[in-house]
Amino acid sequence: MTKTNSSNAGAVNSSGGVPAVRVSVPAMVGGNAPPAAGGGTSPAPTSGKMVSGFRLKLQQMLAGVQSQLPPGLSLPMANATHVAQAALVQTLAADLALYAAVDQDRQVLGQDLQKVQAQLPDARQFYAELKAALLLFYKKGNPALAQFGITAKVGRVQQTATQRVVTAVKAKATRALRGTASKKQKAGLKYQGTVVVSAVAAPGSTAPALGAAATPQVGVTPQAGATPQAGAK
Repeated sequence: MTKTNSSNAGAVNSSGGVPAVRVSVPAMVGGNAPPAAGGGTSPAPTSGKMVSGFRLKLQQMLAGVQSQLPPGLSLPMANATHVAQAALVQTLAADLALYAAVDQDRQVLGQDLQKVQAQLPDARQFYAELKAALLLFYKKGNPALAQFGITAKVGRVQQTATQRVVTAVKAKATRALRGTASKKQKAGLKYQGTVVVSAVAAPGSTAPALGAAATPQVGVTPQAGATPQAGAK
């Protein structure tokens, strides 16, 4: 690092004896910042908005260059190029100006969005009225409505008596093939066999005492050829 004497250097930094240059950060108008100490430019404030990421790094770097490096200093950069302190400040401020321009555009965009939101109810009302007028003019189902972005609703096709019979027969045959039954049909299926109830002692136990109730054993004896029937209550 090469240091040169400068008559513009002000107060001496207490940490290393390096002349410190303190500058204020005025507001930027139209994306151009006014000149700052050292021949550079200062970035615009962020209107109290918290910044982070690379933008914060740029701000911190600019603050260090402005406060710690004297205006007459040149730093050796890449390719053995020496860059003056004023050029460093100007480059960093230009990079930060890109963010400031975005902030201004975002603010204008927010105002425009508020205007749009305020006018949307009237626009929706007008659209609904125009759509209703077009439906009345062209009638529902007219393919010409698609040219206006209106979906032409097609009415349900009415089946003839023969087609309805064919559909019902096919549905019944499909149900029989699949073994399915409706809820009403399932409710009519009941077992029709004979149920025999007898009191017997459990295996390995003694005979119940006189007057004691034996454990009931339930046996189901279906009738010969009995099958579940539908419709029995």
